[in-house]
Amino acid sequence: MSSFTSLDALKYLTAFVQTQTDWAVDAIGCNAYSDLSREDADRIENAISDPIDTIEHLAKHMLEVVQVLEPGFDPSTGKYSDGRRVRSHVEIEYGRSFSNLWHCDPNQDSAQTLTGTLSADPGQYRGTYEISIIPPQSIEVTLKPATFAFYAEPVEPIENGVAFVGLGDFDGENESIALDIGDSVERRTVYLTAAEAGQLGRTLVEFEEQHPTDTDSDH
Repeated sequence: MSSFTSLDALKYLTAFVQTQTDWAVDAIGCNAYSDLSREDADRIENAISDPIDTIEHLAKHMLEVVQVLEPGFDPSTGKYSDGRRVRSHVEIEYGRSFSNLWHCDPNQDSAQTLTGTLSADPGQYRGTYEISIIPPQSIEVTLKPATFAFYAEPVEPIENGVAFVGLGDFDGENESIALDIGDSVERRTVYLTAAEAGQLGRTLVEFEEQHPTDTDSDH
């Protein structure tokens, strides 16, 4: 026998559709006008304006139906008939949060573990985070700060080469070391494991030994 009500199912679908339509509208808005002339962008906007409004209205209309049955219901703060929240929200770090939509049928939810990298300025590495989703209603966030200090300072452009490598005090098991690659025009950061960083260091030392500079010969 089902442990949830028809209204619970409608609440879940409303929250799910809201999430999907918000994502779809944002994705279309971010990508539809990329690299287009003003004229082409206006033409695309005119063509998709009504379909976008229809997509957004779908979630709003579903919410209106739920609110007739339960006035004031909000998917972000509302609850199912068994007392569980429809959504749970947790803060990962300042300015960054995570939201999880719980199924109306608690038997459909399963434990999950999500991981990611903490926000940092270009060239910096602050560590990782782990989100544990534990049915029926718990979410735990574990921060794993970097165990080494690193900052990549920009230097003179080096064509097709490494602009700067900075290795700090490293004593972690699954940490990464940041490698700032590129020149002053285009740069990107690559994260290396301890083993990869060690191999890179040995390769650079070997290269330096095989290609002594004029400065080296003066000493």
